[in-house]
Amino acid sequence: MKLLNKLQNTKILYVILLFPIMGILLFSAIRVKDEACFVGEITQVEQLIKLTTQISALIHETQKERGKTSIYMSSHGQKFFEELQVQYQNTDRLIANVSSRLKVFNEQSERHYFSKSFADIVIEFERISLVRQQAISLDASVTVTIDYFSRLNKQLFKIISMLPNVSNNSNISQLSNAYLNLLKGKEKAGLERAIISSILSLDAVSLTQYLEAISLSAEQNVYFENFILATTTPYITLFEHINNSVATQRISVIRTYVYQQFFNNQQSTNQNVLPITYGGDSSALQWFAASTERINSLKNIEDSITDDLLTLAQQTRTDAFYGLFFYSILVFMAMAMALVIPIIFKKLQRNKKKLDKNINELNLTRDELLASEKIAALGRMVAGFAHEVNTPLGIAIGSVSQIQQIQKNLIELLSQDEVEEQDLLDNINVIETVSSLAFSNLSRAARLVQSFKRTSVDQVSEKSRRYNVKEVLEDVVFTLTSQLKKKAIIVELYCPDKLDVFGQPGRFDQLITNLILNSFAHGFTTDFANEMHNPLIQIEIDSTKNNLIRLLYTDNGKGMTPSTLDKIFEPFFTTSRTDGTGLGMYLCHNIVVNDMHGHIRCQSSLGKGVVFEIIFPCQAVLGLENEN
Repeated sequence: MKLLNKLQNTKILYVILLFPIMGILLFSAIRVKDEACFVGEITQVEQLIKLTTQISALIHETQKERGKTSIYMSSHGQKFFEELQVQYQNTDRLIANVSSRLKVFNEQSERHYFSKSFADIVIEFERISLVRQQAISLDASVTVTIDYFSRLNKQLFKIISMLPNVSNNSNISQLSNAYLNLLKGKEKAGLERAIISSILSLDAVSLTQYLEAISLSAEQNVYFENFILATTTPYITLFEHINNSVATQRISVIRTYVYQQFFNNQQSTNQNVLPITYGGDSSALQWFAASTERINSLKNIEDSITDDLLTLAQQTRTDAFYGLFFYSILVFMAMAMALVIPIIFKKLQRNKKKLDKNINELNLTRDELLASEKIAALGRMVAGFAHEVNTPLGIAIGSVSQIQQIQKNLIELLSQDEVEEQDLLDNINVIETVSSLAFSNLSRAARLVQSFKRTSVDQVSEKSRRYNVKEVLEDVVFTLTSQLKKKAIIVELYCPDKLDVFGQPGRFDQLITNLILNSFAHGFTTDFANEMHNPLIQIEIDSTKNNLIRLLYTDNGKGMTPSTLDKIFEPFFTTSRTDGTGLGMYLCHNIVVNDMHGHIRCQSSLGKGVVFEIIFPCQAVLGLENEN
């Protein structure tokens, strides 16, 4: 320390420390720049995923409108007119949402490719009203109308196709590729729905339509195979479930029928071929219903993937933000250290005083936490007492109510001219039985109140007195009966009847309470207790020749690992992330060592329960023979 007081040595030490600090500063500054860029990138990815979700929902609606329009026009306006009016509203609502989101994203995006795609989409949106008018009035061909919706969806797909390329995160890119292949396969399925619906509704169908229907089946299979290669097992399972569904089987039957029409007429010289009228599975409505069911199932997978993509992007952004925050703090700390190191040597004594003060405050906080734990234990005991005393009181009230009813019956009997002796005896016997039941339950309630009174008073009192160890044990177990019943835990006590100790019964009470509650919460967890047939706690107490009290607490619970056993008496250590303060066993150690002037040891292994050995002196050793 004398050397540090010399200016020259202080400068040398400062220079020695400055080099690693500057290295940390340079490294952290580079990382801050990289993390900031990544946060901006992943934020844009997250916005694009949200936009993609809206676009995919719009594509789903345009696919439905395309299919319904195909049947409407092919049936010469006889089918799906009302359904189309409702569909127009659904599609328009999503067009409005997507248009506003596209506009915002276009203003924020720096990609020229996106601006061009946005302009093309706006043009297609503006044409939809005219296309609908021509379709409703049957002024356009089915092929032209289907081509419009396919062209619109193709423009929308250009936006979605950006998703796999905007992020350097491999998980997002892979899942985005799978998502894009699923969407494209679903688009081909939707187009197939529209074309085959038209084939099954028209009187004459061109070979071109047949060929397009055949090619669409092959194209969607390619996309779906790419989807399976890029996605994960849960989605593969869902997709296979769809492929094995009744709807898919019906689609296969109708599709086979349509293909057969093509092969039967492929040598015809006429460009238009007449399909054979076939009721059953080949009707347009049945085809449309089966295809719609399958496409809706694919939409469910699509929605699940977008949810996972959004969650993954948000998690990645959060991790990147934490990285940015960490390296920013590191930069700040490095700069601060470079500035404050010369001052640190002059403030060592002052910091030592502050450290002593903080230690005192920490000890005070620890004591307050221990007091809070004691109050919490008392609160748990009150809750158990209220639950336990409610049952006997309820039975007693019911018994008294029954006695009142019997009294009325007796009055009615006695008011009669003639009374059967047996009737009187029956009512009297019932009164005797019910009153006995009421008395026994009131006695149980009285015992509960007495036990709770002794236990609660002892726990809040700091006074020492002579107390019977077995009586305190029985009171604690009796008070915790309601909780122990939840897991069918049996408590066996082995203690001499006349073992008296002078001390603070509240401390001993709380020691036993914490041990039992520790077994209840951690030794007999719900899953472990269900597997056991006889959850058991044994408490054995006796005095030794050296005027010491030896308490042996055992349970046959799940036990502890060596690492847990090493930390069991440390404050704030708990194996439960959702319950407990980590002060229960620390409080037990504090009570035994500081209040009872004894020691506590624990032995345990996983699956073989736990053993606590507690040894503490009785009043003769402490010089407290005279409790006055």
